[in-house]
Amino acid sequence: MKGLSKIKKIVQYVQTQNEDIFNLAFGNLDNDGSIDDETTNDNKDRNKILATVAATIYEFTAKYTDKTIFFCGTTPERTQKIFPYLWDIERNRDF
Repeated sequence: MKGLSKIKKIVQYVQTQNEDIFNLAFGNLDNDGSIDDETTNDNKDRNKILATVAATIYEFTAKYTDKTIFFCGTTPERTQKIFPYLWDIERNRDF
């Protein structure tokens, strides 16, 4: 799409204090290698991004069958927005 910028995204799984639980983090990749999970981009590709995140969840759980993934948005509102898209992806997944 014309006028939209390329933004590098990253998905990361970080082990919590409980060795069986991993925190899923995703967002913009900052120049210093950290994840910016607070910036909102409007490149009209939200569903593609969430589908990619969902694909990493399937890969992670296939490899680490005994581990649990925890994730939530940086605000309650962001958390609430994520789940309907993930449910749609699950219903329509072909991978």
